[in-house]
Amino acid sequence: LVGLCEVENDEVLKDLIYGTILSAGNYGIVHRDSPDPRGIDMALLYRRDRFRIADVRSWLPDSPDSLPVTTRNLLYIKVTEAEDTLHLVLCHLPSRRGGVLVAERLRERMIRLASDRVDSIMSASGGRAAVIVMGDFNAAPEDKLISALTGTGNLVNLSAELSGTGQGSYKYQGKWEMIDQVLVSPALTGSTG
Repeated sequence: LVGLCEVENDEVLKDLIYGTILSAGNYGIVHRDSPDPRGIDMALLYRRDRFRIADVRSWLPDSPDSLPVTTRNLLYIKVTEAEDTLHLVLCHLPSRRGGVLVAERLRERMIRLASDRVDSIMSASGGRAAVIVMGDFNAAPEDKLISALTGTGNLVNLSAELSGTGQGSYKYQGKWEMIDQVLVSPALTGSTG
């Protein structure tokens, strides 16, 4: 399974899985256009011989002013492998371009939406669902936005420890930041957490 962000269109994905060494991997594509006018979408590549797609949804928060929400969507994919089910939520939150506060409200609504949907999945499964929330959060693990996802106890941030040691996934003005993260439900962490 490979989660991607900033995907221009499905033709780019087809070029990737059919026109490169990945053509030997029997990959399928899950892609949904987002309302972001720049054409930077989320997508999933998956091994068709290993996984089946059970559900795909594009999530956007409600607009408080009834205007269209024109940002990248959250992409939800429910995949199955034999008897196992995995819930994936791919994220690419609005950027901090122009300053952290410019898109803060929209970022908060996106995180609240993701958190509410994960809570619903966990509640329906009795807390046993296998969930992965991953992507470019444009925020560090210690940011209050990310704490809203992990604060309920439904998700563990696998990127937090690396961030605490000064490592990162993105270097900005000479400083490493861990804005690309993977969060998983406790069912995926094993007995040690």
